[in-house]
Amino acid sequence: MNFDVIVNGRPWRVGIEAAEGSGPVQVSIKGAKRSFSASWVDANTLSLIALDGEGRVREFGLRSQNAGRFEVTTAGRVFHAAVALDGQSKPRYAHREEHTAEVEGRQEIVSSMPGRIVRVLVKVGDPVTAGQPVVVVEAMKMENELRASRDGTIAEILVREGQSVEAGTLLAVISHS
Repeated sequence: MNFDVIVNGRPWRVGIEAAEGSGPVQVSIKGAKRSFSASWVDANTLSLIALDGEGRVREFGLRSQNAGRFEVTTAGRVFHAAVALDGQSKPRYAHREEHTAEVEGRQEIVSSMPGRIVRVLVKVGDPVTAGQPVVVVEAMKMENELRASRDGTIAEILVREGQSVEAGTLLAVISHS
């Protein structure tokens, strides 16, 4: 199945071929093919493991906004995507500001893989700005800073330093300021 996708204002041609049953998923982006093991962590979180020998894991939070538009969160960053299937009209955004505007409501900071909380860099009530590190998770001997994707206020911290977490664990919540 092929898709025309616009992510943060940039067009992409994406092809997805899923094997019968539980086989790998072939993804083609602008003609470059890669294989992934794909599974749903929960109703809104997709986990992809690259089958390229490195086994890199990526988790994507997906939230439908309306009519082929989605908010996609990965590694603490938020992207806005518009999707059209083959045969449908091309996706579009009316204005560049539309996909860079802040998202209403709350932002959830979620662990993208199993690991250990090394540092919690904020406390409840702290104001944060887009790109500011919020929590540091150690996974596979690497420290990963999970960052705020937009300005807001820390509403909840749900973990403590030294705690082990699973992929998909909710770590912190940022409310809209």
